[in-house]
Amino acid sequence: HDYRRILDDRTIAAVVIATPDHWHATMARQALEAGKDVYLESPITANLDESAELIAAATRSQRIVQCGLQERS
Repeated sequence: HDYRRILDDRTIAAVVIATPDHWHATMARQALEAGKDVYLESPITANLDESAELIAAATRSQRIVQCGLQERS
């Protein structure tokens, strides 16, 4: 019900974010701040400002951030 509970769990090292697009940058930034590695479903962000913020958060946290597109054929 509240994804922030996952971020508080120290036994979880990484998260996969596959929510509606407008949540991607916020959730990823919060996950990085919580010390988690992040896999993001495309698109990573909704605009360039969010992209710059996310790059800065990834650099500060020194965590892994990866983006991909999961499709079925």
